[in-house]
Amino acid sequence: MNTKKIKAIAVDIDGTITDSDRRICISAIEAIRAAEKIGIPTIIVTGNIFFYATATATLIGTTGGIVAENGGVISEIDSEGIEKNKSTWKFSKKTAKAFEYLNSEVKNKYKDYELKKS
Repeated sequence: MNTKKIKAIAVDIDGTITDSDRRICISAIEAIRAAEKIGIPTIIVTGNIFFYATATATLIGTTGGIVAENGGVISEIDSEGIEKNKSTWKFSKKTAKAFEYLNSEVKNKYKDYELKKS
């Protein structure tokens, strides 16, 4: 018999563990906590902002890390218990072109203001 151990569970927030009104499903919390209790970490995955995902993970009690902002931010806990965040967002040609356009529009309207890339 070839048995495989589940290494982690990844769940979306909006519409998966919540309903259309963003109310969290109690049975989803119970299932996630049961998985965590037997050593299966749960990863919170969402298109929403990082802090929303962090609050959700904290309130539920997940340990598998976070993927937020449509994959733009990834957070995980290392073996020493230290949270590591990564931003996967990079300037693409389209993004750079949009940034330059917005920057020029802002400069035209507000002469002393300048957008800055982070």
